[in-house]
Amino acid sequence: MTARTFHVLLAIAASLTACGGGSAAGPSDAQISAARRAVPAGARVFALYCGSCHGEHGTAPMAPAVLGPSALRRPELGTVAGLQQYLKRTMPPGKPGNLSDTQYRDVAEYMLRVQATKR
Repeated sequence: MTARTFHVLLAIAASLTACGGGSAAGPSDAQISAARRAVPAGARVFALYCGSCHGEHGTAPMAPAVLGPSALRRPELGTVAGLQQYLKRTMPPGKPGNLSDTQYRDVAEYMLRVQATKR
């Protein structure tokens, strides 16, 4: 498979996940909407840098779940500072630390807001 074919398939899978309203294990549309309103800068960073692999609801099949009940289970990922440092060390794949400290903080706040919003 060529790199171009892989990227096309990845984009199709991400769009199907984003349009499907999330999986049963992922956050609801209401949770996503509430987090977007509360942390718009983080929502933008997630959409630009995370959603292509993880999907809008953070549960795309081609990457680990990052939103919803099965995500962010480790205690150190339960705070903005802890999640920010983890993301900075590991994301985006192949280029960790490629975003600004503000972008990492904003996306960590957004992800934790999704987790805290009740269905």
